[in-house]
Amino acid sequence: LDLLERVVDEGLFETIMVCYSFLEPKAKKSILPKALAKNIGVIAMKSFSGGVIDDPQLALKYVLSQPDIIIIPGVETKELFDQNWKVFQGSYSLSPAEKLKIENIRNQYGKSFCRRCDYCQPCSEEIPIQLLLGVRSALKRFGKSFLQEGWPREAIDKARNCSECGECLERCPYQLPIPDLIKENLAWVDEQFTS
Repeated sequence: LDLLERVVDEGLFETIMVCYSFLEPKAKKSILPKALAKNIGVIAMKSFSGGVIDDPQLALKYVLSQPDIIIIPGVETKELFDQNWKVFQGSYSLSPAEKLKIENIRNQYGKSFCRRCDYCQPCSEEIPIQLLLGVRSALKRFGKSFLQEGWPREAIDKARNCSECGECLERCPYQLPIPDLIKENLAWVDEQFTS
């Protein structure tokens, strides 16, 4: 966000694109007010947090409740498009129940949500950390076959040899307990393939 903030301050662009969701809301305090004050258009991306948010309509509504922002949601099916279209046609105000649900989801993911910034890389053991921290979402979206062969399978195998050296911990700007999360996700993957 620091670089994006400098871009906004210098006023070199008419429009910017920023990661913005209720799991990644930092832009709301720093980037959005400055951009709006300078009449710079804002496009929100990754509003579903890489598929982590299970309620895409709530994610859309959260972003749309911020005035003067455009969203580019990804959709994989016509059914999802139709559901999203209903959100675009309705009210963008969040109800107390929706605000509570957002807070519960934030609490659930608190110190376990990888923002996919890759600052933790490179791993000296060549573990693709981002994939391992997002493996639950990947399995949900692509099914078990995704992890059964090729580079995803190799990534899982490499991760089993994590020495917990701590290099990634020093580099993660979100202070995620990366080795612990890798272990938890490997156990979860094993459970999925044995059930």
